[in-house]
Amino acid sequence: MRDHMQELMDDYLMVLQVESGCAANTLVAYRRDLRKLLDFFQQEGVTDLQSLTKPLWIQFLGSLKASGLSSSSIARCLAAIRGLYKHLAMSQGSRVIEGILKGTPKQWAQLPKLLSEAEILRLLNLPVRD
Repeated sequence: MRDHMQELMDDYLMVLQVESGCAANTLVAYRRDLRKLLDFFQQEGVTDLQSLTKPLWIQFLGSLKASGLSSSSIARCLAAIRGLYKHLAMSQGSRVIEGILKGTPKQWAQLPKLLSEAEILRLLNLPVRD
């Protein structure tokens, strides 16, 4: 069954390459991200992409966080997986999984770094140009 899941992922990546014109680096990253899901499914004994449940999804999200990935890498991984399931919904007509993926975390906006007092004073002391 793993081969079938791999075929579905390869099909999705081919669609991204041909129809969406995704960059090669994006495709490599998405392939790596989708492989994380495939490896997780194998570890958990899941044999079908349509077998994803809310508890399993939460467990997968926890495994991504525990692996030490940055928030931007996790966000990209989730985008790849959401895209795969949207592709499956369109090509196979199954929308069961989309409800599970709804509301999953997006990449957090990072707050700007604060200037130190010395940096603020240096800015205030810059000459004014007209």
